[in-house]
Amino acid sequence: MGNYEVPKEELSEEERSKLEEEERKINERRDRLHKNYLKRKANGKQQEYEERYKARREKKKQENLKDLKKTGILARYYEKT
Repeated sequence: MGNYEVPKEELSEEERSKLEEEERKINERRDRLHKNYLKRKANGKQQEYEERYKARREKKKQENLKDLKKTGILARYYEKT
């Protein structure tokens, strides 16, 4: 079986501009969120957040490892990701 490639259709100007607008909005949001993250990181708020929720994340990770062990998936592969 080969790789199936979807036939490329020519988009009208209206459709193309609509897709470009959607992509622009997504990129603007991504940039804005990243900029805010960098601000939080610079003033120490991100570190405070990570410390507050560290125990909760670790507990969830341990629960996931237990579930993986029950199903027979090797945990060492899970921990690397």
